[in-house]
Amino acid sequence: MSEKMIFTNGRGDSIELGQQSPYLLQMIEGLGGNEVEIQTQKAPFQDGSSYIDSLLDERELNFELMILVESPSELFERRRELLNIFNPKLGKGSLQYLYPAGTKELEVVVSQPPIFPDGSGNQGLKYQKVIFSLLSPSPFWTDESTESKPLVAWLGALKFPLSFPTEMGTRGDSGILSNTGDVACPVEIEIKGYTKNPMIKNKTTGQFIKVNREIGYEEILQISTAFGKKKADIIRSDGSIENAFNWINLNSVFWNLAVGENEIEYTSESGENDSIVNVTWKNQYVGV
Repeated sequence: MSEKMIFTNGRGDSIELGQQSPYLLQMIEGLGGNEVEIQTQKAPFQDGSSYIDSLLDERELNFELMILVESPSELFERRRELLNIFNPKLGKGSLQYLYPAGTKELEVVVSQPPIFPDGSGNQGLKYQKVIFSLLSPSPFWTDESTESKPLVAWLGALKFPLSFPTEMGTRGDSGILSNTGDVACPVEIEIKGYTKNPMIKNKTTGQFIKVNREIGYEEILQISTAFGKKKADIIRSDGSIENAFNWINLNSVFWNLAVGENEIEYTSESGENDSIVNVTWKNQYVGV
């Protein structure tokens, strides 16, 4: 399998760039490691400084490709197609990178629309060199699909193989969720059916999220721990949404999955037999 890129813009239009015409991908910069900002602090009379954290900058991807066509008229059609799809006014899009080890994704915006250099070697009757750039606000590549793993009950008999989603029927259900990426990653938690004061705890980090209220039989509690996208919503049977942030326990932390294995525990004051718990996440990588 050769390398190729699939870009989908905010309008839903997609284009494939690979190792064949009409869009021959010649160069990609920005796949691997990223620029790092080292945060330190310095006290009076201190030699050197004290390390605080390392933060990754936004990811910039630079592309060079060659348009290869059969006629001059098709060349200008392909130029027009690139400008139409890589339109920066369409906002956020997605980029898929397909390579021999799998597929990774980024959320991106167009930072430099296609440029068509002239001159010998760059342009002819049936070929055209193209340069453009994409910017990913997040530096992390993610897997193509989300990971899902049902929690396994401590008590009671379970039949194997497990089907998903799995209904947990005893108090104190837990399971191991594995983050195989390079950094901690956010999760999405969904609880369907009746429960009272549910708590989902990452026992590996000691952090928990607790909602101090009842969730009805036909309601769904949805929680997201993503930075800048944190939410806690209750979806009612009629489709209306109630913001549940006011019901979050004050000691709660919108936790992430640490790298490696995480033991996740679900408890509630009542309703374990009537609720279904689903935790999903995407592994994140510092480069490919």
